[in-house]
Amino acid sequence: MDKVFSVIINGKKQDLGLGSKNQLQIEMGARIDGSKQAVPVGVIVGKELGTRLALTGGVHGDEFEGPAAVSRIWRNTDPKKLKGVLILIPAVNLYALQEAQRDTPVDGINLNRCFPGKKGGSWSQRLADAILNFLADNCDFVLDFHSAGMDLTIAPCAMLAPGLPGSDGARKLAMYTGHQYMWEQEFPGDISSALSRRSVPAVSTEVGGEGRAREEEVALNMTAAQRVMIALNMVEKPKGYTGACGCSPVAVQGSWITAGCDGLFRSTCRMKEDVKAGSLLGEIYDLWGNVAEEIRAPHDGIVFGIRTLGVARTGQWLVLLMQRKDS
Repeated sequence: MDKVFSVIINGKKQDLGLGSKNQLQIEMGARIDGSKQAVPVGVIVGKELGTRLALTGGVHGDEFEGPAAVSRIWRNTDPKKLKGVLILIPAVNLYALQEAQRDTPVDGINLNRCFPGKKGGSWSQRLADAILNFLADNCDFVLDFHSAGMDLTIAPCAMLAPGLPGSDGARKLAMYTGHQYMWEQEFPGDISSALSRRSVPAVSTEVGGEGRAREEEVALNMTAAQRVMIALNMVEKPKGYTGACGCSPVAVQGSWITAGCDGLFRSTCRMKEDVKAGSLLGEIYDLWGNVAEEIRAPHDGIVFGIRTLGVARTGQWLVLLMQRKDS
């Protein structure tokens, strides 16, 4: 029986003992003053080897539910009660998290449109390359936590890219999370699609938003991780556990309706409301109350996300309208 887990990090193998918790760093070069830049990584090696699962948060720096959940999972996980390896990256994009910004402040780029990244590219491109290679080298599955950021809220769901080498495994992973909805759609350059292209099943979840980390939403992320770990036989079911592994979520697809002009915004719809084509979803109006644009549903669907910030600029997201894939 193997007595160590060999993690590949910074181009080298590093042996970690069974039953251990380890804090490592993915090195990202030096700053102008010579100090090191790095991404913090936690590796929990169980009492015996098995499935290797990664939990990541903070790809977008204005989404706090993921980092909060991953940090608590690190604190709460006892390696002696774990089978396999749990890899935790609470803040993939540390610079963005520190500034509470969606995009990387160093280069103004959306990291989750950068994968697979590029060696020798901009900071975000190099970060995407380093993170993708680390996860692909060391993981069997990846669960990546997202939310709707500062200005929006979204219905909880699991997201995956269909038609890729890792998509079948990702679909099972999405089912294990226990989320009611499964959003099947590829977003070019996102982390889960890039991993699935490398045959690593990966799912991104969406929970929460509005620049918060509500306890119930952090707990929902932690529950999703627990369900996945139970389904992968990494931990035992707790006493009284009633969660069903492998439930059948509703498959959906959709896109955000965007603002056609600048103005104040108010929504007239409710989350998870079924609406008909032409239904009024919101209004953009000027400082004197004159309606500049009515936001109407282009088709039947489910209201899945709503802008909660009371002002909008042209092109910004207002309402996320989903359709069931079987409709």
